Amino acid sequence: MRRKGQQFIAVLAAAGLLLSTAACGTTGKETAQTGGGTAEEGTQAVQTAEAEKEKGAAAGEEVTLDILAKNVGESFNQYSENHVQDKMAEDIGVRIHMVNADNDKFNVLLAGGDLPDLVRTGPDNFEQLVVGKNVQPLDDYLEEYGKDILANAPDTVAFSRKYWSNGEDKLYFLPVQVGPDTAEIEHAIGPVVRWDYYKELGCPETNNIDEYLQVLKDMQDAHPTTEDGKKVYAVSMFADWGNWYLVQPLAAFYGYNTISGSTLGLYHVDNNEFALSLDEGSLYWDSIDYYYKANQMGILDPDTLTQKYEDLQAKITAGQVLTAPATWAAGSFNKDHAGTTLGFMAIPMKWANQWYGMDYKVGWIDKSIGISATCKHPEAAVAFLNYCYSYDGARTLYSGVEGVDWDLADGVPVMKQETLDMQKAGGEAWQKSGIGFDVNFMGLGQNVIVPDDGKPVNLFRDQTMYPSMLNELQTDFCDHYKVSYPTEIFTQYREKYGVYDQSNANSLLLALVPTPPDDIKRMEAKLDEASLKAAAKMILAGSEEELAALKTKTMDEFRSLGIDKVHDWYASEWEQAKEKADTMGN
Repeated sequence: MRRKGQQFIAVLAAAGLLLSTAACGTTGKETAQTGGGTAEEGTQAVQTAEAEKEKGAAAGEEVTLDILAKNVGESFNQYSENHVQDKMAEDIGVRIHMVNADNDKFNVLLAGGDLPDLVRTGPDNFEQLVVGKNVQPLDDYLEEYGKDILANAPDTVAFSRKYWSNGEDKLYFLPVQVGPDTAEIEHAIGPVVRWDYYKELGCPETNNIDEYLQVLKDMQDAHPTTEDGKKVYAVSMFADWGNWYLVQPLAAFYGYNTISGSTLGLYHVDNNEFALSLDEGSLYWDSIDYYYKANQMGILDPDTLTQKYEDLQAKITAGQVLTAPATWAAGSFNKDHAGTTLGFMAIPMKWANQWYGMDYKVGWIDKSIGISATCKHPEAAVAFLNYCYSYDGARTLYSGVEGVDWDLADGVPVMKQETLDMQKAGGEAWQKSGIGFDVNFMGLGQNVIVPDDGKPVNLFRDQTMYPSMLNELQTDFCDHYKVSYPTEIFTQYREKYGVYDQSNANSLLLALVPTPPDDIKRMEAKLDEASLKAAAKMILAGSEEELAALKTKTMDEFRSLGIDKVHDWYASEWEQAKEKADTMGN
């Protein structure tokens, strides 16, 4: 594959952008004066530091960019010294460091405006950042540093300028994962359970959520404690992501997806109809019933309503929880048991829908990236975004380095067997490799096809390779269902039972719904707060009668807080979005 990286480095070096420290962000910054020094010594230290930076620029060394994002964890930074980042640094002179923030820290940083080099956020913050001049437009840098952005995502660029610039017609934000989301080797979201325990029961079919809960109880009854005597619960969740636990875990089951920028807005992925999560009979109430029943059955972890995401991950890793909200949210259990048939897998069910298949025409808009106004080297930041939108860059970050992790054979990329073996084994060696980067920061979606070779940018999404990629856990799953790779059984269930994926969902609608006005925002925030408080009481209700009374009381409270107005505003805007999408031919 042709590499344009050295051209980027030459341009950046000529512009004086490649520094020996992380000049754009906080990482690696030096203090100009230490305690006890005089003002003159401090001035000399500043001058020395600037001189060293100039030497670094002349030497063509790298810039480290800091990216602010919510809930990214620490593993990226922990394993950031890897040959994939080395290759990116070689190509464009840039390395990446994540600045992790929970909701509170993120909002404080946004309000203060003192942001790292790049910030990943969604439509609910776009106006605040643009009006507050906390982000800078990319337009002046695109011709020189963003050619692949312009070439590979022109519609995304045009859309962002029109809808995400507060009327300025400038490019402030670029979303990640632009392109189709076809099935990977296994499903990641849905009914994710301990496969080995589920198989012990004979992989029983279920017809509804109640029968599914009974299967979970049977699993817990068979394995009430871990080997070291810790209590096991079939169901657990975390409460530090707001209402996430009341929306996302069952969204795939019931065929919903969330509306970006909205706390409570949902839509049905089969017919693109709007729904508010708090509406009677909607997803919030389904989730309440699920957790209430689990608690009544003695299979709900009592820490569910208070623990943090990290607490849940630790419990899953320790074998104390038998379900997970996703395979990527199952702690390190699968990695720790690599090479065995123990682990978490999403299982097919003839009544539950499936979470994949959408064509993200303008990407995952709730994970859009902008360059902060305080970034000293926006050229380097644009070069990084361009790398993520380029075929060569995306291929490297997703699939590893050509000649190291994969080769070209007659013009077709082929993964090396040792790379496949490392991926199958998982564990720390795989994490240290850096292959895969982080999909939540990648411009081109994993399934985008490279025109030169006809293969996805992420070679691990090449379905012809799936059978050779199976690990022991996946092989055991496939042997039971008599399929070549796990996703095949989900395709069969769609055809046989009429369950559906997200292929009918129109992702453009999500991007066309505007940010709510302040009065709707306030109502939505109050409703969200009230729903969280009420949820705990309802989940822990002692009887069906108490639960019914609490539901009535809660719905009355929702009405007093303006649920009808919030519903009507979103429903109206959703219909208008559908009309706009129709005019765009979508």
